[in-house]
Amino acid sequence: MAAVLFDRRRQQVGESFDDFVTDLKLLSRGLALSESDKLIRNAIVCKSRDERVRQRCLEKGAELTLDRAIEMGRRLCEATQDGLKIIDGEDAKITVNKIAHKSSGKSKQKIKRKAKPPKKVYENPPSRKETCRRCGYEAHEQGQKCPAKSEKCNVCHKIGHFARVCRKRREVSRINEVSEESSSDEDMKLLEVLSVNTKNAKDNEWWETVEIGTSKVECQLDTGAKVCVVNLTQLYDIEPNAEITPTKKKLVSYSCHTITPHGYSCLEVRHRNTKCRLKFYIVDNSHKPILSAEACKVLGLIERIHSIDKEVTETLKEFPALVEATGALPGIYTLKIDPTIKPVVHAPRRQPAALLPKIKKKLE
Repeated sequence: MAAVLFDRRRQQVGESFDDFVTDLKLLSRGLALSESDKLIRNAIVCKSRDERVRQRCLEKGAELTLDRAIEMGRRLCEATQDGLKIIDGEDAKITVNKIAHKSSGKSKQKIKRKAKPPKKVYENPPSRKETCRRCGYEAHEQGQKCPAKSEKCNVCHKIGHFARVCRKRREVSRINEVSEESSSDEDMKLLEVLSVNTKNAKDNEWWETVEIGTSKVECQLDTGAKVCVVNLTQLYDIEPNAEITPTKKKLVSYSCHTITPHGYSCLEVRHRNTKCRLKFYIVDNSHKPILSAEACKVLGLIERIHSIDKEVTETLKEFPALVEATGALPGIYTLKIDPTIKPVVHAPRRQPAALLPKIKKKLE
C-alpha cells in the first residue's frame, strides 16, 4: 500500500516545494528500500508541477543527486514566489502592536545628527544563470568547492554562507507584538517581534490623515503599539532637517530577522485642534507611519469606553439559551500550571512545538 501511495503522490496546486519533498520522504519510510533517495529524486523530476524544476533536473542527467534536485527546486520555487509578489504589487505593512518595557540601569549620552537623504538602490539586471545559495555568485561546476562553505556569516554568525545571501537580511513585513528586554552588559534593548504577512489587511485596520510638520500624512492607528514608527524616506520628505537620536533598540521577528532603527526623532503632529510632539522611531522600509496607542489618545483619535449601556437582562432575553445552558461538563480535567514560567506569545505553527524534535528526527 505504501508503494501505491508513493507512486500516486504528485505535487498539488498551491503546495510548496518543501511540503512536497517532506511528504515524499515520509512516504518512502514505509517502502523499506535501500534506494529511497533515488525514488524521491525521480519523483521530484517527474511529478513536480514546476516545469523548470523538471527541465533543470533532466539536464543534469546521471550527475543529479537528491540533494542537488532539492536545492535546485527550492531555488527556482523561491524565485517564482518573489516574482509573483512583485507582479501582484503586494505592499505589506509594518505594525507594532505591543512593547513590554524593562528599564536599563545605565544611561548613555544622546548624540544628535541630521537626517540624510536615503541612498538610491539600483537593482541588478535579471540574470538567467543559476546562483549559488551559499555565496550568491554564479553556480559552481560539478565538484568545484564553494568559497563560502567554510566561512562565517556576519549577520547570523553561522558557518556555510556569506552575509549577502543570509535569510536574516530579509525585512519583516509586519510586527505584531514586541517585548523589550534590557542587557546588564551594555545599554542595549532587544525587541522581540512577531511577524505575520498580510496582503489586503487595510480593510481591517484603522487609518487617519494627520499633519506632521507641514505635510499631510496617512498613518495607521495601532492601539496595541507603544511607539510610533516612520520610515527614513518619509522623514526626509516631511522634515529634511529633523534631528535623529541614535538608539540601541532592535526589532527581531520570530524567524530571527532583525530591523535596526536609525534612531528616533521628535516631530510635531497636528489633528484638528490638537497639537503635540511625538517620538518616531526611524526604520528602513516602505511602510506608512504608525501611531501608538498613547499618541492616538493624545490626538483624540480614540477614546476608552468604561461602561456598556445595554443591560445584561436585555441580552438574556435576546438569547434565552444562555440562561438554560448551566451545569458541568462530563469528565475531570486537571491543568498543571508552573507559576515560575513567564507567559509568552508565539506565532502559529504548522506542527505542534512538542512534536518538532520527533518530526526532525523522523525526517533525518
